[in-house]
Formats: sequence, C-alpha cells, structure tokens
Amino acid sequence: MKQWKEIIIYVHGITPEANVHSHRKNYADLHKKVSVYCQKLGKSFGEEKVMVEWGWEGSLYKDRYLAEAERKVAKLVFEEMKRCKDFTINPLRFSLPLIRKLFLYGVADIFYYVSEEGKRVIRRNIFAHILHSLEKVRQDSLPQGLSLTCIGHSAGTVILHDFLYHLFSKSYLSKSPPVYKDFNKKEKSLLTLGRELAQKKKLRLRKFYTFGSPITPLLFRSQNLIEQVVANKQKGFLDISQE
Repeated sequence: MKQWKEIIIYVHGITPEANVHSHRKNYADLHKKVSVYCQKLGKSFGEEKVMVEWGWEGSLYKDRYLAEAERKVAKLVFEEMKRCKDFTINPLRFSLPLIRKLFLYGVADIFYYVSEEGKRVIRRNIFAHILHSLEKVRQDSLPQGLSLTCIGHSAGTVILHDFLYHLFSKSYLSKSPPVYKDFNKKEKSLLTLGRELAQKKKLRLRKFYTFGSPITPLLFRSQNLIEQVVANKQKGFLDISQE
C-alpha cells in the first residue's frame, strides 16, 4: 500500500485593505483549528503546509509592487473626490467612497491576475514557491508519494486551479506550457518534475477546498471554454487559464 505525505497548500485571495499584512497567521490559525478537530475524530490533518504571499510587499517576486501601486493611485483618486464635492440628491453618493475603495484595493487584485502580464508575474511567484516547497518535502520523505490538499480563498481559488491544471490535466501534460518562458532553469525543471510525478501517480490531489470563489464568472474570459459550455462539454480541469 502506497504511503502518502500529506501537504496542505494555502493561497489567499484579494486583499481589500490599504495596508496589507501577512496572511501567515491566518493560515496557521486555520491549520491549527482543523488539526485539533481532526484529532478529535481520530484522523490527522497534514503536518506539512505551504503558505504563499502574493500581491504585496511580502511577496518574493515582482507582484509585490501591486499593493504599493494601488495605494498611490487610491491616494490621488480620493484627493480628487474631496476636491470635487457632490451635492446631488442621489443617496448612493454616500456609498461611492466605500465602493471605490473596494475596487481600488480589492477588485484591482483580480484584474491584475487576469491581465496577461499580471498573470505571468503572479504565477511565476506562486508556482515556483509551491514547487520549491514540494521538492523539499519530497526529498525529505522518499519513497512516499505527495498528496495535496489545496485551500484557496477568493482569487486564490483561481490561482490554485491554474496551478493544478498545469500539473494534472491529461490533455496538457504532453505540451510545453507557455508558463515555462517566465521560469528560470531551476523552476522549469521543478515544474517538469511535478508533471512527471503526476503522470507516474506519485503526486495526487486529495482535496480542493474553495471559499468565496470567483471561478464561475471567470470562466467567461476564455473563448474556448465558452464554446465548451455551450456545447455542453467538460473534460478534465476547467481551463480558465487561457493558455
């Protein structure tokens, strides 16, 4: 019977706060509470966990500039709003600052990810981070296989979906992923290794939990998927990555 090393992967979603802080404590608290609950049921929750930061200064790659850029743009917008007073009778004007704040600090995150450059930058950060972590666990756990439980919130579910698609989609495994072009030599080799492990059944997806996921509306950014839905066809992972 094959032995599996359980690994929990956490990826957060949009961060609507102006001053973003680390999500690691939230991950750690959730992990601890689930672990305690599983123990009461006589089960175990993966001891190994991978926590990834993206979109702010805690990131390891270029996407760390996103939060700073959002703050600078928002500052200019709100200064202009104060200068241009709104005296209309429309009661919705009172909610505009909150709506603008949500869009400037939160929705902008997902806009960035679905853009061509933003998608490449964030994937380079998150995919490489996860793959490096998985390889470290694999080397320490041979000859066990790696079993993944992915937990994503909001935009994190879309990013995790794309990561899993690159690893496990049968129709995709025979191709050279376009995402390769943004990886360095080491990162390319790790993605290739991950795909090979998936093919050899030494890497599996055990569970994929989503919270507040925008996956459904983001289906419509892929013409190919729109045509599949219209034709009532679904095969493998839903390809919302537009590769």
